[in-house]
Amino acid sequence: MCHGCHPGLNHLAQTLMSDVASSDFTQINQAPPANDPPAGTTIFTNGSIITMAGGNLKPVEALAISGGTITAAGSLQQVQQSVQGGTTAIVDLQGKCVLPGFIEPHLHLFLSALTVDFLIPLQPWIVSTQQNALRILKAAAEKAEQQGSHWVAAYGYDPSLLQGHPDLDAETLDHNVSTKIGVFVLNQSAHIAYVNHKALELAGINNNTPNPTGGTFVRKDGNLTGVVLEGPAIDMVSKPITKPSAAKFIADCAQKLNEWSANG
Repeated sequence: MCHGCHPGLNHLAQTLMSDVASSDFTQINQAPPANDPPAGTTIFTNGSIITMAGGNLKPVEALAISGGTITAAGSLQQVQQSVQGGTTAIVDLQGKCVLPGFIEPHLHLFLSALTVDFLIPLQPWIVSTQQNALRILKAAAEKAEQQGSHWVAAYGYDPSLLQGHPDLDAETLDHNVSTKIGVFVLNQSAHIAYVNHKALELAGINNNTPNPTGGTFVRKDGNLTGVVLEGPAIDMVSKPITKPSAAKFIADCAQKLNEWSANG
């Protein structure tokens, strides 16, 4: 399964987006591009320019772009004649290929936006040991404390793929990350979360809190360990996490779209 399609991770994303109204998403298209298009017209030629006009390859000799919009495609003479005023730059493709923009149907925009600087990624291709993960979390917690935030949230931790296969628990997070703010880490499977004692306190969960139907607060000798299993329990401990504002979330969506557009 695609990691971004996982129902557990998407449920967390929906929880974190709960303060964003559907009408706010209309503002994403109004965000300015990462880089303003160059003034005047740029003509591309001397390459394989594929237009796919009419559903066919339809290669042309030249292509003109002005203000970020394709304004002409055809022979070099036709394209040059189409330019009206302004400066014109000629780009020699040197035999390279130009293709139409592709529509990406599987990009998980909202979840990706949360990773800009809100959800901290801890996947095995980012961290190779538990200590790597704890150092990243501690740095994030120190920054959050300085900014007056009460939470740090991360995802992707997978002990099965780390050296020694070390799990996290409340004591480990308390000792190595923070006891002052809540720390929430979602396992790569999204079926397990790890939290410190401050997170349990902020969520109003204690040793006497009953397990919700379908979920478990793992205990040892009657005491909460900070390991949380399955959606209903994970939902209870993650609901109090400080959520990004609508304006911040929309800005992060625009940033992600611009990053992807810049890479084609």
